[in-house]
Amino acid sequence: MKQIQKKLKSIANSIQALAQRVENIQKQIGSEPKPGAKVKRKSVKRRAVKKAARIKPSKQAETGTAYALFLKVIGSSNNGISIADLKAKTGFNDKKIANLAYKAKKQGKIKAAGKGVYVKG
Repeated sequence: MKQIQKKLKSIANSIQALAQRVENIQKQIGSEPKPGAKVKRKSVKRRAVKKAARIKPSKQAETGTAYALFLKVIGSSNNGISIADLKAKTGFNDKKIANLAYKAKKQGKIKAAGKGVYVKG
């Protein structure tokens, strides 16, 4: 029984020492929180879920843009055209061709005839 009382007294002394340290830190900071004051919390940024947007043709598509050139080259081929041929005729890199093909497929202007082969849709 005496051992429990000693431990409880030790714990109480530790809590008092800790409370004193907290008060000292608050004095060093220079401001104590007011009772009932709102505590600022870090805002949690949530990722916005992107909805699949329809790609609308731009006005520039008819006025000699990369997209127009891309569609013209595909339209001029009878049996479809491969990515390698598109690169050679347009001078575009793989990423640009992939982006243009994605846009054109979404709009229904071209179709994939096979892996890496596009035909006018």
